Amino acid sequence: MKMITVAGAHACGKTSVILKTAELLLKENCRPGVMKLDCISSEDDRIYSAAGITNVKYISGNICPDHYFADSISDIFQWGLREKLDLLITESAGLCGRCSPHIRDIPAVCVIDCLSGITAPQKIGPMLRYADFIAVTKGDLVSPAEREEFTQVFFDLLAASRAETLSELSQSWADSALAVAGAYAALSPAVRRDMLDYLWRFLVNMGTGGKG
Repeated sequence: MKMITVAGAHACGKTSVILKTAELLLKENCRPGVMKLDCISSEDDRIYSAAGITNVKYISGNICPDHYFADSISDIFQWGLREKLDLLITESAGLCGRCSPHIRDIPAVCVIDCLSGITAPQKIGPMLRYADFIAVTKGDLVSPAEREEFTQVFFDLLAASRAETLSELSQSWADSALAVAGAYAALSPAVRRDMLDYLWRFLVNMGTGGKG
């Protein structure tokens, strides 16, 4: 069983991104399952069940959801094994932004919506910084100029954090990351939108072991 973490602020579109991904995985004969973590209550488990997606819900209560996730991940993983899942997707509550629900060596996705404000990426912290993929949602609700400005914030953050990440990553990786960011910034808006399709294909490939 493979695993991926999905994190993002409240109401940013995490569930919608996961639902769309799970639909594509099911078409590839891959059996995904979702662990939904929230603080007080959540109805997302009903949404997943209605879509035919195996799921389990955890409520952290008065405990930080990311700390609760760290304490519960072993039980969550065992649940996925018992359900004989091909891919376990964990959906975080994503509140304070000081902690990260991502796990080392596990593919991580950060979901952020264009309506959250131009300074939102700077406030998310490690949830965004340690993500392997960034899914930007609700781009159809803002102007092309706003989308461009919002996207540029990610590249500025990457460049600003370069000195900090060099202690954790090799020099070649950092240079490659900046090169990719620069190339992406030069793409047209239409091509940038196609990058989300690449994310879907990546997840499908994960679930099928490259055989899809």
